[in-house]
Amino acid sequence: MEALNIHFKQMENVKMVAKPEIIKSIEKAINYISACLEKDNFPTLEGAAKASGLSKYHFHRIFKLVSGETFSDLVTRLRLAKGLGTLASEKTSITQAAMAAGYGSSQAFAKAVKRETEMTATAIKTEPDRIAEVYKTLSSSPKNTGSLRVGICSLDPFALIVTETTDKYPALNEVYGELFEMIEEPLNILGVLGIPHRDIETFEGKDFIFDCALVVKKMPSNLGPNMSARKLSEGIYLTIRHQGFDRKLPSTLDVLYKTALKQTNLVVSDTPCLFHYIDDPEEVEEANCRTDIYLKVEV
Repeated sequence: MEALNIHFKQMENVKMVAKPEIIKSIEKAINYISACLEKDNFPTLEGAAKASGLSKYHFHRIFKLVSGETFSDLVTRLRLAKGLGTLASEKTSITQAAMAAGYGSSQAFAKAVKRETEMTATAIKTEPDRIAEVYKTLSSSPKNTGSLRVGICSLDPFALIVTETTDKYPALNEVYGELFEMIEEPLNILGVLGIPHRDIETFEGKDFIFDCALVVKKMPSNLGPNMSARKLSEGIYLTIRHQGFDRKLPSTLDVLYKTALKQTNLVVSDTPCLFHYIDDPEEVEEANCRTDIYLKVEV
């Protein structure tokens, strides 16, 4: 945060190679997914995170960076592979294949097959060789490599006024407006923060919790409804500056996770990441708005 004490140094470019313990954690999650599908149970993100032993705050993004696809994409791919694999038998109908894949209807299954393979389920069924080819493709994980450049910094402790929201991201202007109204002196505000408690790429309604927060010099004597005071402790953070549309924040956030997965001396802390919104979207075009992203790590 520009108004806070930050010690910054630039890190070298690093190639994405996850640490062995991270790979083992993701393998545990994939084993959980496979076991669920074998028993015709639907794997959940929470269950996979628990199986992996990774932080619930960061599991989804780490999973994506290591495996090369999102949790939901992997589950969909494996479900389709299971269903299409049954089509090798002439006695199996597309409706039966849909049921084997866990879809409620042949229409939903057919749409998913078309979206994933660019072929219809009917066309795949009529060619045995194609069934084997598609099954092999869907059963194989994509490769995931890349390079990146980020920074590392330390943050001093600072005070926050926080309002927890559900089912509102990214429409949070009203919430932040209420926070600003609480501050009698604008110069008391040091920064505007967002703290997501789930992955911003996959949030679903009330399952997604997002903290709207202001960093302040002095805490007001009275806080409004649903507001609370909080103090963020000092720590070491990986950081990067995102410039542009909020919808592209996830790809920038990936850079931080890639770095953490590479560095043998860094472990991602079991705390949410921080978004520091530097520019006012009412004064600066969204394409030029800057957001500093912080990911806390243990050294």
